[in-house]
Amino acid sequence: MILDNIKVIIQLFKVNDVEIEVFGEVPLARFGHTITQGNFISMLIFNSIKVKIILFGGATGDTGKYIITGDTYAFDLISYKWTKLEGN
Repeated sequence: MILDNIKVIIQLFKVNDVEIEVFGEVPLARFGHTITQGNFISMLIFNSIKVKIILFGGATGDTGKYIITGDTYAFDLISYKWTKLEGN
């Protein structure tokens, strides 16, 4: 699933016009990014399933003055926590 703006994610978590607070390393608003949803099964923690949204890349800033990023973030749909993923 590709979304045009990170703000759309916030809209997904509105329940009866009440915004749900998110935590962690919240990414900057951006455009031109990719978002996909994945289910991750943790065999070490009682076979729990963690549902996450992965955000990759995009550009931050305004049109004409922006920075292209290669950032990758994960958003946990259970805990509402953002985590910046670092490569090796």
